[in-house]
Amino acid sequence: MEILKILGAGFSMAGPASKRRLDEIASGTLVHFSRKAYLDSVIAGIYRNGPDRAKCRIRLSGDRGTGMGEMLRTTMRDYRIIDFNLFQGAAGRRFHDFVYFFLGEPAQWQVGSQNFGGSGEFATIRVKGTDALADPRRRFFYRRGLFWEGDRVVIIKGGYEGLAEVEGMPINLKAPFI
Repeated sequence: MEILKILGAGFSMAGPASKRRLDEIASGTLVHFSRKAYLDSVIAGIYRNGPDRAKCRIRLSGDRGTGMGEMLRTTMRDYRIIDFNLFQGAAGRRFHDFVYFFLGEPAQWQVGSQNFGGSGEFATIRVKGTDALADPRRRFFYRRGLFWEGDRVVIIKGGYEGLAEVEGMPINLKAPFI
């Protein structure tokens, strides 16, 4: 049965998040997976005595640059996002800067349906929904199928910068203490 869920996730589209979905985001946790090799560019600082819900300050960006190869990869990743305000809602970043999160802890089939590309170990980044929604300049999208729930992926236009809990940080991380 999980194969049907994975196929369904492949045939889903993302549209602007509804009020109901934004409320669900506000009361939940967003989960993002990042390769450990990229954490030096993701983690802006590690809190010594930070808020109980956050151990780090992070900067996540889906912007891969403006070269032809980078733009092609970004287009292939983001082709299923229906954005009627193409040049708005990116919080001062590029209009093609999208970051993907799961709404809540993902099931194995949800993780399996994603194409992360590359190789290496992952770190898990958890962001409180209220922290993600704190910047009103960002637009939120939710991916779902036409008649099915989909893989519960939340997409933030303009990336995310703020508080997070990171699980699986390597010991040799170069991020400063704040």
